[in-house]
Amino acid sequence: MIVRMIGLSNKGIFAVECKETYVEKCIRDETTVNIRSILFSAKGKYLAYRTDKRTDVIRCADWSLAWSTDVPVKDMAFSPQETYLMAWELFAINKEYPQGKPNLHVYRAEDGSIVKSFTQKNQTGWEPKWTTDEKYFAMQVNQRVLIYQDGNFDQYAHEIKCDNLRTFSISPSPAPSYYFSTFSIGKSGQPSFWRIFKLPDFRVENALVSKSSFQADKATFNWNRRGTNLFTMTQRDVDKTGGSYYGTQALSYGDVKGNSGNMTFNKEGPIHAIAWNPGNWNEWLAVYGHAPAKATLFNAKCEPLFEFGTGAWNAIYFAPDGAHILFMYKIWHYTGVLMHKKNYAEKEQLLSISWKPGNYPKTELSKTPPKGIEDATTKPAQAYRPPSARNRPSNFTLHEYEKPHKPGEPPREGPSKAAIKQKEKREARKARKAEEKAQGDVSPTPPAAPRPAFVSTGDPDKDKKIKNINKKLSDIEKLKQQKAAGKQLEVNQLTKIETEAALIKELAQLRL
Repeated sequence: MIVRMIGLSNKGIFAVECKETYVEKCIRDETTVNIRSILFSAKGKYLAYRTDKRTDVIRCADWSLAWSTDVPVKDMAFSPQETYLMAWELFAINKEYPQGKPNLHVYRAEDGSIVKSFTQKNQTGWEPKWTTDEKYFAMQVNQRVLIYQDGNFDQYAHEIKCDNLRTFSISPSPAPSYYFSTFSIGKSGQPSFWRIFKLPDFRVENALVSKSSFQADKATFNWNRRGTNLFTMTQRDVDKTGGSYYGTQALSYGDVKGNSGNMTFNKEGPIHAIAWNPGNWNEWLAVYGHAPAKATLFNAKCEPLFEFGTGAWNAIYFAPDGAHILFMYKIWHYTGVLMHKKNYAEKEQLLSISWKPGNYPKTELSKTPPKGIEDATTKPAQAYRPPSARNRPSNFTLHEYEKPHKPGEPPREGPSKAAIKQKEKREARKARKAEEKAQGDVSPTPPAAPRPAFVSTGDPDKDKKIKNINKKLSDIEKLKQQKAAGKQLEVNQLTKIETEAALIKELAQLRL
């Protein structure tokens, strides 16, 4: 089964098949104007996209149109079994609806018929949640979570009441075990709480997990695939005590048996997300988001496999087959080999990318990398020159000054007084820097001894550790050169340099 990637640019929607040729196929071109977002259904049966004026649902089997609606929605989501599409439009009050027009619509994904419409004023937290089997449908209404059962949207069957409720989530666990998590912000001087309940008992005193925090005003829930364990990332936007720009973050763990723990991450920068491999969540995960932007891939034992480079990106996507990784619209093999990258047309901008979901056989992991492509370095942009001046020597001089003169008169020869003064200042600064450098130690830094070429020990685990240590030593050598050149290093970079001796010792023991 071939893995497909779907992308949205200002030129339309395109698809890429992850096979040897990696050919792009146009799904919608520029004649479909102002496509704002695209969305796959949970199993990849449908693809929905919205424009400023309508929403279309496509069958992914042949990319044909299933149905369309003229409602100008701002956000949308599919139910887990692909039965429904939920769409949210801006809340509005008019003569016909003085209390507000229903703006949250539940459509049948197959034909677009409306099942139910609700009123949901705020876009933040608008999306209803479903249990995996679609037996229960839940939506947040002020300080309550209303839970509807068996497709009956006229009367809710259960409710959760929480003071200052901010968000909630439903586990992907199978029937009959349905778990709900909630996060409520504390009042003045009181802690915030996140809790786990089991349906139908939503009494606070019977919560399976109840964890407090004085340093949180929002939370994000991340369930494992079986719905038995939950990571909750709590965050406070502004750290008033420490003055941190990013605020504080903490990652807390809980399971449905009531156990919980806590880990607090570095306050110097935000963690954007944790991405699990959907092919087998026990195999690896990626943690990314610290500045400069980077992601580190880990195996099941949380040992780093390799690290992606820096760049202006903020998301990473595992393919459903567990063998491909996508970011910056470059497709990588899990061994770190670049397999494909997009060649953009003139004035084309990438707006969104995602993998087509589906059921794929488990990928047999191999340490042998496939044949990839060369990632050519982008050439620096050249200064613009008019056609008449191209292929000719330039006579332009930076800071070329001309004395003011009346129109029609030739400029007076020689630089102006202001130009002479600026030149004297530059020469004085240059002389001062040369004097300061002469007073210091200017002896050149001796070149590092060449590291011996890699030779396999015959033990794959040892070889892997040797390669990781060699990479760390190479990074340390670059930091030492930067330090010798006068660059001020960060505390963590200086700490990294201090580990050099221990790494060299460990490397020698591995080669015995």
